[in-house]
Amino acid sequence: MTLRPHFLITATLLIATFIYLNFVTGVHPVPLKRPLSDFPSRIGQWTQISEQMMDTGTLKVLGVDDYFTRTYTRGNGSSISLYVGYFTDQEEGEMTHSPKHCLPGGGWHPIESGTYTISIPDNKRKVTVNKYILSKGDTKQFFTYWYHSRGRVVASEYTDRIYMIFDSIFKKRSDGALVRISSLMFNKGDAMRQHTEFIQALFPHLMDFLPD
Repeated sequence: MTLRPHFLITATLLIATFIYLNFVTGVHPVPLKRPLSDFPSRIGQWTQISEQMMDTGTLKVLGVDDYFTRTYTRGNGSSISLYVGYFTDQEEGEMTHSPKHCLPGGGWHPIESGTYTISIPDNKRKVTVNKYILSKGDTKQFFTYWYHSRGRVVASEYTDRIYMIFDSIFKKRSDGALVRISSLMFNKGDAMRQHTEFIQALFPHLMDFLPD
């Protein structure tokens, strides 16, 4: 019998997580450089117009230590939603997880997923992020997200978990954040360009808040 690569990856991740949860000790919480409440209301050409708060029950289930969900807009009338959720340390039931697990529902269905690469002008680096498209009738939403953990930008949930295991052992830290951006999608190319421009403006601000 030939084992599929996806099964092997999942099994390896489960074993590594079991080892981490049962045998890794001494992991210490790492605070943000600054609280997320200080995050700027202006990002490049984008200006904050609203902020959404989670109810107590949702926050308890999520287990996040700090977060915000905001809507930004720019002069042409387009708007974009930004979520940043941060964990000072990650443990069972309280860790970043893929938006693919929670976004579908309420009539929304995934129609496309993949990755794309963005050049960050300020520090001359390239980052690979996830794209995820949902539809509900004739309405579509475009999502971009990644895991921002201990100085790394990682698209893959599996890779992020593996790094977390090693960092917990050798660095005694497991802090991490999920960064997610979303907007209505009328044209995929336009949505991707809009997200790219927003992320390029956003990235330097993230460096001021998320630990290296």
